[in-house]
This record gives sequence, C-alpha cells and structure tokens, in this order.
Amino acid sequence: SVRGEPAPSHIIGLPSGTPEGMMASAERQLWCFAIVAALLQVGCLSAEDTCRGSGERGCRTRKHFWPRARGHLENYSLTNLTGPSDLSEPWYTWFPGVTRFRTVTVCGPLIDDEQNLYVTSVHSIHKLTRDGKVIWEFRPPCPYVTPICDCPSLSTGSELFGMCVTGHVFAVDIDTAQLLWMVQYGVGSGDTSYVENHDGVVVFEYDTANTRAVALNTSDGSMLWQFNPDAPFWNLMAVFPGDDTVVFQDMDAKVYRLGLHNGTLLWKNGGGHYIWKTWSDGGAMIGPNGLVYAASSKSLVANHHATSGGGVHAYRIDTGELVWQRHLLRPFFSWAAIGKLPGRDSYSVIVTTGANAYFPWKQEVRKNLWGVAESPGGLMVLLVMVLLQLYYGTCSRRGLKMFTCRFFCYLVLVLPVGLIYVGMYVTGNGGFPVRTFEADIYAYDADTGEQQWVHHLPSWPYVSAAGDSEGYIERDIFVPSRPVCLPAAFNAPTIDARGTVWVGYMNGMVLGLRDENGDGVVEEDEVLHFDTKGAFLHSGSAFAPGIMAVVNCDSMWVWKT
Repeated sequence: SVRGEPAPSHIIGLPSGTPEGMMASAERQLWCFAIVAALLQVGCLSAEDTCRGSGERGCRTRKHFWPRARGHLENYSLTNLTGPSDLSEPWYTWFPGVTRFRTVTVCGPLIDDEQNLYVTSVHSIHKLTRDGKVIWEFRPPCPYVTPICDCPSLSTGSELFGMCVTGHVFAVDIDTAQLLWMVQYGVGSGDTSYVENHDGVVVFEYDTANTRAVALNTSDGSMLWQFNPDAPFWNLMAVFPGDDTVVFQDMDAKVYRLGLHNGTLLWKNGGGHYIWKTWSDGGAMIGPNGLVYAASSKSLVANHHATSGGGVHAYRIDTGELVWQRHLLRPFFSWAAIGKLPGRDSYSVIVTTGANAYFPWKQEVRKNLWGVAESPGGLMVLLVMVLLQLYYGTCSRRGLKMFTCRFFCYLVLVLPVGLIYVGMYVTGNGGFPVRTFEADIYAYDADTGEQQWVHHLPSWPYVSAAGDSEGYIERDIFVPSRPVCLPAAFNAPTIDARGTVWVGYMNGMVLGLRDENGDGVVEEDEVLHFDTKGAFLHSGSAFAPGIMAVVNCDSMWVWKT
C-alpha cells in the first residue's frame, strides 16, 4: 500500500469470513494491485520508498514551489503568484540561533511541494513548516566548525543537494533528513556559491581559487565532467535552458554554454570589458526570450567603489552572439530578472547597480589593534608596540603590576594610532575607497536594451552593510570563522504576477517597485518598503501560494499575500 498504510482487511458490506466475502476481497485486491502497478508504470503514482535518487527512473516527481534560489528553471526569477500589498506587518520572522547574530544565514528559502521552507545558515540546513516551526536541522558531517557556505537546491524528487566549505558535496532526503551520499573531489570555494541540479546532474564550483566547474550524477555523486574557465568563478550559479545544456559566467563576465551531461563547450563570449580582468560576484541569468544576461563591473574586488562602473550584456543562448549591452555608472553585482512589467507587452530585464559595502569599523579596530601588520597602518602600530616593550621594565620598577602598566601604556600609545586609522577608514580619507554608497535599479527592454525606468535609492552613508557592525562582536565570539556577512549591494530581484519587482538592498530594506504612472522614474511613493535591519546575500524573495519569504544575513521574514 502507498506510504506503508495497512491494506483494508475486508470490503464494506460483505462479511470477511464468508466464502463470498473472501472471494470478493481477493478479487478487489487483485484489481487494486493492477491499478497501482499501471499507475506506477506511467509515473502517475509512486511509493516514496521505491527509489532513492532523482536520476533513477520511476521515482516520485514532486512539484516544489521554489526549488532553487532563483525559482524554477522554466521561468527563473518569476512567479505566477502575487506579493503582498502591504509590507508593514510581516506574518512572522525566524532566526536559527538564540539571537539573530548567533550565526549567519546565507541562503533561502527554498519551498517544497508541501510549503515547507528550507533556510541555510553557516551551521546547518533548517527545515521549517509554513508557519515557522522547525521540523529538522541537518548539519553535514564535514570536518569544520561552520561547515556550510554554499546554497543548496531541491531536486524534482525528495533530495536536497548542498556542499560544505571543505568541498564535500552531499545529498539529503528532505523527508527524513537522512544523508544519502557525500563525496569530495577537491576543496570548497569558500564563498556563497550555488549547488544547482537538473535532469540528474549537479553543477557547482570547486577549489579555493574557484577555478573549476564540476558536474556530478545526482544518484550517487559520481563525477560526470569538470571544466576550467578562462577566469575564476565567483558565486557560480548554473542555469539550465532545458535543452540538455548549462549556462554560467566567470567573474570577468564571460559567459559559457556547455553540454549538461558531457561538459562539451558549445560557445563562450564576453569578458574583457575593461583594460584588465574585472570582478563581479553576480552571474548570468537566462530569460524566456532566448537571451542570457551577464553582470559585469569595471574593477577588481579590492578597489571597487560607487562609480567604478559596470554593465549588462545580452547574448543569444543558442549561438552566443552579442545582441546588446549597456555600460553603467555603477557595478552590477547580482543577477538579472526577466519578465513582464505593468503596461508592457514585451519582456523587461531588471538590473541592480551599486558597489558593495566593506568590513565594519569594529572589525577594522580589532584587526589593526590586535592583528597589527595586516593593514596599511599596521607598521606604525608595530613600531609603537616595539617602543612599548622598552617601557615594560620601567613599569615593574615603579612597583605597578605588569599587566596594569602594560594595559595603561597600550591605551595611551597604541589606541590613538588605531583610532586615527579607523577614522581614515570610515571617512574615506588617506587613500581609502569612497565610503558613501549610491545605487540604482534599472528596467530595460529585454530584447533591445532600451531603458524603461529607473529607481534611485537613498545614499547609504555607512562603511558596512546593515547588521554587519551591529552583529560583529557577538558573531566574532560565536562564529569566528565568519564574523560578518559581507553581502553584495542587492539580493537577486524577483518579478511577481502583477509585475512588481521585489528586491532587497544592503541598507536592510525589502522593496517592491512599480512604475505606476509610467513616467520612467519609480519614485518613493511608488515603492513598498520594510526595514529588516539586515543586509541580504543573493538568494532573493521566494513564493508559494499565500506567502512571500526572504532571508537576510540573520533572519527569515515571511509575509502573507
């Protein structure tokens, strides 16, 4: 019987002990077995325990509502559901620790066919009911205190695929939290990349330098192929056009299309958008119009700033031919969303531009007062520390306790030097990057690149993203391997059925944008917004019937729709 339920012992209306009853019961059971067998054969019905891996034939197919960070491969970044009409009152918020800063939430939510939600923190993968009750927490058996940094995905069956910092890739049964398999072919990427899957293949980036894309069989984790790009990856998210190919970009915004099951390079194009190799932690996204959109910047990771420049570049998925591109004032550090906006018949592409924030000033204080020579001001601090050594004997001869004297000398001599450095860091003086962040969101015609509207966000006057400074001390104690989130400027946008664009910015705001009057500028009175007090990594808003959910760096927020 299905799901292990006991078969009925008799047929209602006939005594089971009579010959007629026993014959009718046997005949009925034979018919039931025949019907079930036929349904299993055509894939209409299956028992959960008939198979394990999603790559096996006859496995149960499940229609998950939000199986990956960007939704469904048939319509990435889109939903046929509508978002909330008012953000002011979330249904609930949930965080995985004792306090919101006891860990870092890096991905989610994913939403399965039963409307359970999956949130990934650096410690565990957490499965919750629709209303926020924890069902299970899975901590992969990887040899690291905070094992997870990559974003998992759901199969079309009952598996979740993820990866550890150590490079161990794993599959988990989402109903039981049982580990199905775990393999290792290298070391992990160390940043927030994506473990994507389709048609029996798992694709992800590998190595600390992000120099490989690797594909595994979903059934057992055996390797299918590996691929080395021309420039390293950064936060690789493979996307699948549905034609037995896979598409992704490297950090220099060069796009690649490969055979999904054999790894054969079909084409590559793009990159080289500046005089040197560039860096974007965004990625390529495919649209329903046959184009793929790459995200670029005009700078490197160490020196990007508010006006370092960026671009969006549209290529044909089938041939790799460049169709159009727009060079922008600010870098593009996220993924595009392609869909239909209010009052428009053609597809639009949403592009979020703005520089990423930096490390919080509290971390700079710690790094430069205790880590000494790890920064530009380190040599000066080191010199002062050497001078302090000369005073230690003087302290003891004065009869003071050595610890008290050294601490006093530290406050008098070292602290001012550190504060001078931190002041330079926060204000942007002394050759440090610009510290006031500005950002814009654009809508372009997806086929031509013609601008349709723009929204200018308020300036962000702080050196770090929302939540990173506030949570630094607690995270440094309890999550020393990742004391800050250090997010990108935006999470990935999602377009709902009404054409509202949902996106989160590093000031902690969830935004819902619509150009209601069609004047080409989305003003503040055309924006829904809610302050979550924390910035966002890339996953973006997720939808299921009746709910919209988004994860920032410390919590999940859920609204009823």
